[in-house]
Amino acid sequence: MADSFEGGCACGDFRYQVNGEPALMGNCHCTDCKQASGSEMSVVVGVAADSFKILQGETKKWTCKGDSGEDVTRNFCPNCGSRLYTEATVMAGMIIIQAGSLDDSSWVKPGMELYTDSMSDWYQVPEGVATFPGMPTE
Repeated sequence: MADSFEGGCACGDFRYQVNGEPALMGNCHCTDCKQASGSEMSVVVGVAADSFKILQGETKKWTCKGDSGEDVTRNFCPNCGSRLYTEATVMAGMIIIQAGSLDDSSWVKPGMELYTDSMSDWYQVPEGVATFPGMPTE
């Protein structure tokens, strides 16, 4: 598992660095992630907010309400549109990075499937991976 890694957008305008191990890695099948990614799910890596550092650029933000009723803010590159990371009020102190924005995602091993109630029937959960019908509360 990586304890220091970097990533950014497709055009190179935005770059970030994380110094610390991820708190979680998972596949999210919520409707918001499906719509934002244009796919079945988003592969995400959760890190402590104080380990996340912006190296260059700024993001454009879009905020909506999560199923908790609290704000969820997506951050993406205003130039190329690459989805980069999410901040959720209910997960204060954590940054949820889109694994596709990592320079090297070969080490990412999702250990959970979130919002399986919204998962497509054709998707097969890998053996041994924890599943949650929505967002875990503990």
